[in-house]
Amino acid sequence: MMSWVVFGGDVFIFLVFGIPLIETVSAKVLVTLCYVSSVSTLVMAAIRATGCDPSDPNVQQQDLQLQEKEHLPYCTTCNCPVFARSKHCRSCNKCVKVFDHHCMWLNNCIGDNNYRAFATCISAVAVMTGIVLHICIYLLVDCLTNEEQFERRLEDYPVVGRIPKEAALGLLGALICINFPLFFLDMQLIILHTFLTWHDLTTYEYIMEKRTVDYIKAGEAHPNKDKQRVLPHCLDWIVYRKKKQKKDKIEKYQPDPPVAMPPPLGADVISETSSAKGHQRCSDLTPTPPGSNADGDSPAHLTSSA
Repeated sequence: MMSWVVFGGDVFIFLVFGIPLIETVSAKVLVTLCYVSSVSTLVMAAIRATGCDPSDPNVQQQDLQLQEKEHLPYCTTCNCPVFARSKHCRSCNKCVKVFDHHCMWLNNCIGDNNYRAFATCISAVAVMTGIVLHICIYLLVDCLTNEEQFERRLEDYPVVGRIPKEAALGLLGALICINFPLFFLDMQLIILHTFLTWHDLTTYEYIMEKRTVDYIKAGEAHPNKDKQRVLPHCLDWIVYRKKKQKKDKIEKYQPDPPVAMPPPLGADVISETSSAKGHQRCSDLTPTPPGSNADGDSPAHLTSSA
């Protein structure tokens, strides 16, 4: 909700107090068309990405016979077989087909069904914020170099002319302060997802490979040590943060070995049933995503920025 409030205020201020201060009519029309197109594209893509159901199709078809899908991994939470690249999201409480990440800004998981809409969103944000930054910086420079002409344009426009020049410059400065970090972060996100698309990776799969590189750097053995399709930390910090562990505390703290306890009644019913039918758990093939119930990863390792 806060993102939509900031977005609406940003659009309103720029349309009412930014574009009218542009010098020529043709430039005003061109900037308005480009800006309105980017805003409209962003809104429609966001509605599409939020309203789309990215869940695995098998979750909605649990009445089918499991024997027909014995080659698929089995999710014990959804209690059905799912595709190999599907992961269970705790926030959405469902398996997502080709799980990429859970986007808090769109309030939905990003998967195979809505990834294009998500990519359109971040591209539209880059165009929108880029236009605002370019025009606002141009107007500030124009005010400093051609102060008289700037004040004349300010007075000729009835809405803006009622406020002092300092207030108009303050609004332009506020637009720059809001849109510059958004543009910077969004461009990092675009670079990251361009890299992921080129290598046919999802954000979740990229984080798994990034952890592989961290294991190798730490001198630990890892089964997938040959995969190192990763970016420098300055380009992927927006989605990946390495776990920090204090070695001295780890060495001092040596817990007692766990005492063997009998499993609760019925604990192995699902696993035995699924294995009997030829299925495998989702977690047996690949680690489940942050927020899932199987391997308990911390949600701090998978954040969204769109």
